Amino acid sequence: MFSTLGIVIASLVGIATSWYVHRKRVRKEKMVCMLGEDCQNVLDSKYSTIIFGVSNELWGILYFGVTAVYYMAAYFYSPLAVPPFSTVALLGATGAAAYSIYLIGIQAFTLKKWCEKCLVLSFSSFIIFLIVLYKIF
Repeated sequence: MFSTLGIVIASLVGIATSWYVHRKRVRKEKMVCMLGEDCQNVLDSKYSTIIFGVSNELWGILYFGVTAVYYMAAYFYSPLAVPPFSTVALLGATGAAAYSIYLIGIQAFTLKKWCEKCLVLSFSSFIIFLIVLYKIF
């Protein structure tokens, strides 16, 4: 139960953060990070829309939303918590964590700028990945 709750909470944090970034982008409002970094440079970079020209925050809303719905449904309807569904959930969590590592590398080594909202999203992905691994093994 607690592991499912952790996944749902991390997913909700991911949805809220992704939605916030998306709203700022659509309204063309400058993103200001509290740590003094220039988040806007990261969000305006060519790396913010890598997959099919869709912005990373929209992919985040989709991933975190599907993850939250799946784990809430699996909690209340246990046949969803068995393979092949759990395997797909593990693959999704692994893909999201790997993509987060890639994007952190882009911030660290290519852009040399940090976006704390992006780091929150990466952290949420890692938490989900670790909890999913824990649940399976």
